[in-house]
Amino acid sequence: MPEIRDITMKIFVVTALCLMISVAACAGNKPKANPPQQNPTPQIMPNETKPFDAPAWLWEIPSGDYTIGIAYDDGLFGEGAEDVAREYAAVSLSRNKAAYVVDKSVIYSLAEQSEIDWTKVNFQVVVSADTSFLYHADRELKLIDKYSYHGYLITLHGLRTTTPTSTRMPMSQKEIPAWCTPGLVEKGKNILAVGASHQVELMDAWMLAQEEALREIARYKIQNVVSKVRSTENLHEKSMAAETVYRNANVQFDRAFILYLKKNQSRSYKVFLQLKAECL
Repeated sequence: MPEIRDITMKIFVVTALCLMISVAACAGNKPKANPPQQNPTPQIMPNETKPFDAPAWLWEIPSGDYTIGIAYDDGLFGEGAEDVAREYAAVSLSRNKAAYVVDKSVIYSLAEQSEIDWTKVNFQVVVSADTSFLYHADRELKLIDKYSYHGYLITLHGLRTTTPTSTRMPMSQKEIPAWCTPGLVEKGKNILAVGASHQVELMDAWMLAQEEALREIARYKIQNVVSKVRSTENLHEKSMAAETVYRNANVQFDRAFILYLKKNQSRSYKVFLQLKAECL
């Protein structure tokens, strides 16, 4: 019966179309899978330098027995902070008076070598305060000037009074002085030794920069003494020359330059410190 067949075929076609439409609708409504999440690459923040406000007497420290004191200062310590800064200044000045080379046998050993690679020479230097001078400095140091910055009290002390220039000038990464290169140079009758240190606390950075500069001076002394020992065959003269390695040079603070570094919420300080001493 053709009419029944036609009706059956139409029903089949309609049903098939409905099924196709339903499947397509379900596919269209199916939520799409989110692409896999990638962890963002962590950004490493470089050290950000901030200008360090400093008076002229910190840029160029007065010549002679003058020194810098550093202490924590949150505005509550008052004279207590000044006492701590004076003690720091006394220790710092005393270190310039007491640093010396310990092992004299190094002199004779080096003098016997035909060629010396000074970059590989190891020697011990005691960088400690002369106790007798320390007590003297602690009693006699005079407060000449002071200022507070970044939570520190920074002072200028001296065994004699002077009238320093207190004009503030920022120490900036963009204007690092040419002398801020660790090492030692001779200039006229003086040697200029530069030490540098980067530490979390300003007082630590200052002390370690001073120690590095004193080591440069000690290396210079050893080189000169070795040269003197080599220049003579007389045993007495060799011994006398070797003894001079203990002789302390007249070391003075000369210049300072401080960088204030900040990374995220952490701060730190890099100190360049130049010491001046007489040529041997």
